Amino acid sequence: MQPPGSEGRRNYETTGVFSPDGEYLPFVAPIVTEGRPEEWLNTVEEAMFAATKRHLYRVRAPESHLACAC
Repeated sequence: MQPPGSEGRRNYETTGVFSPDGEYLPFVAPIVTEGRPEEWLNTVEEAMFAATKRHLYRVRAPESHLACAC
């Protein structure tokens, strides 16, 4: 696989997602969305899950003393 942006290809770095209500959830780390969508969409899905998990731990931690291993 070629590095992002090589051979005149466009590359995009995704840093988070917006909900239909306008809420923004940042990813734990940026994702490069380049190449076949079948490949990078799985990475985006994993990043969404990790970001949601981390956010929920941060929200619930003060009330339940949960430790996030994220």
